[in-house]
Amino acid sequence: MGKQIVHESIPKTFATQGNLNNHIGLPLTLLRADRDVECLVLELGTSGAGELAALCQIAKPHIGVITSIAEEHTETLHDLSGVIAAETELIAALPSEGVAIVNGDQDDLLTAVRRLARCRVVTFGERQTNPYRVTDIRVSRAGTSFSVSTPRGIREVQVKLLGSPFALASTASIAVAQECGLDLDIACEALRTAHGAARRMAVIDLPHRQLSILDDCYNANPASMRQAILTAQQVRASGERVIFVLGDMLELGAVSQQRHREVGEMLATLTPPPDMVVTVGDEARLIAVGAERAGLVAHAYVQAEKAAAFVRDTVVSYPDAQLILVKGSRGARLEEVTRRLVEQ
Repeated sequence: MGKQIVHESIPKTFATQGNLNNHIGLPLTLLRADRDVECLVLELGTSGAGELAALCQIAKPHIGVITSIAEEHTETLHDLSGVIAAETELIAALPSEGVAIVNGDQDDLLTAVRRLARCRVVTFGERQTNPYRVTDIRVSRAGTSFSVSTPRGIREVQVKLLGSPFALASTASIAVAQECGLDLDIACEALRTAHGAARRMAVIDLPHRQLSILDDCYNANPASMRQAILTAQQVRASGERVIFVLGDMLELGAVSQQRHREVGEMLATLTPPPDMVVTVGDEARLIAVGAERAGLVAHAYVQAEKAAAFVRDTVVSYPDAQLILVKGSRGARLEEVTRRLVEQ
């Protein structure tokens, strides 16, 4: 990495707010930044070929980060190869003096990055080959803790965010901070107060009802759906009733029905299984079908409002501790479920 100038304080930073990550949101973000901002952290979104390349002409990034690759937007990108091609437009846009920071555990992604990059490539992940390596990930309702090995030492890190993907994303941010010359201890300490976007595995505790809600309905694809389910399994308490409220995973194209069936099949393998599955949407109905075939209690709804009313009544009538995962694409409108539970 060469000789590094270490900064003793965090530079003035401005970041993308909400989901302003497209051809409209990106210019708005840039226009809102103060003139004395030293570091811009910009989310660049894509659902089609060429979109990231166009955004990079506006953003002119020096450091590009790809936290992971998964099947998403396959209605327009067709398959995982199409997703990789679209996402790595960011890497192709980086200047020779820039840095690409990418997940080193995903071989297809890494191959594409190394083919396209004109700059240095720095990897992070759980494999020993990564200079920024995550180990010993521990997930609880208090957050996620892990060890991170870096070129400048090993540190223990604690974040309030829930789930192993946040350990990987946090490690990517540590790599970015190091590339920007920030002290390693300052970078790790700053993560203690980091908070996620609304409805991204947010924990809502309602002690008077002995109810905890994992609100993860910001969006969904097959990989994030599986991960949300596994995270709920990790943090469920003994004796707690567990309900999964799962909505459509949208924009999957030809593989949509199969991917929803696979989620249902996954539910059948969980130990202990969820006590109830509630689905919302036409495609998500296939999750309920798979759950029912495995002997699980499942209820399928087309509309979020009806599902929300059913979940509310079910929760209110139960006297003991409950954990509810709410997960789906934005189009499923599962925020209605969370809203009804909180208001009740």
